[in-house]
Amino acid sequence: MIGRMLTPSGHGLHPTMASRGDVAWVLAIMAALVIGHWRLRNTTLEHVVARTPAWVRAGCLAFMMICLVFAPGEDRAFIYFQF
Repeated sequence: MIGRMLTPSGHGLHPTMASRGDVAWVLAIMAALVIGHWRLRNTTLEHVVARTPAWVRAGCLAFMMICLVFAPGEDRAFIYFQF
């Protein structure tokens, strides 16, 4: 499946596939996740965050909050039903 996703067809990329830039972003994010999991295999996230300087934590939280504020989306209410 991965080979089919990354292999161009006769007319460039497969029509249902994203652009090369999108594929590069996805592969970079997947690599970052694998590296992050590999580095955290013998520790916990809480321990790593506790060792991180306060200014780095504050910067990361501010960046995430800014991303949430400026994230595009529709203003439809989400209703969750549990059956």
